[in-house]
Amino acid sequence: MKMETGMALSIVAIILAAGGLGYTAVSIGPISSDISSLRAELQTAQKESKAQADATEKALAETTAALAESEALLKEITTYDRELVAAALKEGALTIYSVRDQEDLVLFAQNFQKEFPGIKVTFLTAKNPELISRITAELKANQQTWDIYDGSVTAGRLIVESGASQPYTSTQATPELFPLLDPTGNLNFFGATIPVFIYNPNLVTDDELKLIKSLKTWDDLSKPGFIETFKGRVLMDHPSRGGPHAQVLAELQTYWNDDNKWQAHMEGLAKLEPRLFKSTGQLGRLVEAEEGAVGIIGLLHDVLAGREVGAPREFQPLSPLVSNPSVAIVAKLAPHPNAAKLFVEWIMSPDGQATYGSTLRSPIRLGFVHPSSLGVLFPDVSPDDIVATNNHEYHFVDTTKFIRDNYEPLFGPA
Repeated sequence: MKMETGMALSIVAIILAAGGLGYTAVSIGPISSDISSLRAELQTAQKESKAQADATEKALAETTAALAESEALLKEITTYDRELVAAALKEGALTIYSVRDQEDLVLFAQNFQKEFPGIKVTFLTAKNPELISRITAELKANQQTWDIYDGSVTAGRLIVESGASQPYTSTQATPELFPLLDPTGNLNFFGATIPVFIYNPNLVTDDELKLIKSLKTWDDLSKPGFIETFKGRVLMDHPSRGGPHAQVLAELQTYWNDDNKWQAHMEGLAKLEPRLFKSTGQLGRLVEAEEGAVGIIGLLHDVLAGREVGAPREFQPLSPLVSNPSVAIVAKLAPHPNAAKLFVEWIMSPDGQATYGSTLRSPIRLGFVHPSSLGVLFPDVSPDDIVATNNHEYHFVDTTKFIRDNYEPLFGPA
């Protein structure tokens, strides 16, 4: 869906055509007694008239073509409200605060500007604590400089709770298109980082591979058959550090709603006698380097990046699909509120989802086909089995106490 300069060109063409549609004025001087001179003047006038007619005909043809192009463009951008597009183009600028890598933000900016070339995009990238501190300070000063926050749902909810956002829900945020929706209307879920169970296919036998392929749910990792097979061969993201694995475990407690089942799972993981790490990136690289047969957990985009270079790292989908969602939030006092809303609509559109997917994170738009989309990578997972992090009290009450009470007794401090 490209909002190119064709529409502007069509308007120019219409103006040009209108200039050529007036009466043709032929100026003939005083009648001369010289017949040949009179004929010459008439021939000149006829030539000038024909030239003007040709010019008018050409202008009409150009106008018709330009109008056809404009009509096609309008059909292509029907995802976007025309009044919103016009208002955003009038603002002409957009500022994004994001935790994303700079190269990813450059890609976002370039592709957004391809569709809306009249909007200049600038961005500030930093870690969430720095961004939240800046956002809070700006709110207190009653003068926000950002239009869009693009980052994790955990920080996003803190921003909403601080009062720094304004409700805006994408017109595309329906259960038919997106599995994760925010009832408050402040968070627009458009993608996710996915924690996954990983393994090195070079370090497992055929029978062990069959066992891995038979795994269906997260608690299969803590059952006797898996423990007996992989005890001492497991690399694990240290739960006590509060990273992605800690978040997955917390969400499983809510999802299962069975404390006995959850406690049995925790104890089963400890029986695996895993080597503990404080980095999922390091853990994944060590699985590739044959330091451990399996990893609990890795990140899906790292697995996909490894596939591109032939790295020996694969994943087995487990239910529920616990995701760390990416959200887009419009600032309460956004300097360019319409451009911000248009960005939300774009990032949730097929073009925006493709741009997000090209970072190897997972677009979550249902039915959207992309190599990194949920529907392609997890074809058997229903929308009801997709769980967002940040639903458990772990994120809201006292994270340190939850870790101390539930993770450290089994795995020690990080």
